[in-house]
Amino acid sequence: MPEQPEDRAKEKRRKAWRASEPESQNRRRQRKDIPTVVEVREVQAEALPAGYSLEDFRVVGKSKVLHRVEHVGEHLVIQKYVLQTLALPGMLTP
Repeated sequence: MPEQPEDRAKEKRRKAWRASEPESQNRRRQRKDIPTVVEVREVQAEALPAGYSLEDFRVVGKSKVLHRVEHVGEHLVIQKYVLQTLALPGMLTP
């Protein structure tokens, strides 16, 4: 064990990570078996500000993807939402 407090703390974290890694891998493996429901959400015209139409906007980059784990009946389901992002031409995008 290192003598410096910082090095000791670092070594302690490393050992804890190594000890928990097999359990983390097991959880990741189990997560792959959970059924996934994909729902694509496009911007609707009625959701736009007054005076704008869908033709006024352009699609910006890739759609944002959100994952949500839900308990349905006696099992888990991953809800995957694909959200469309729009911007007015000429506006700066992040």
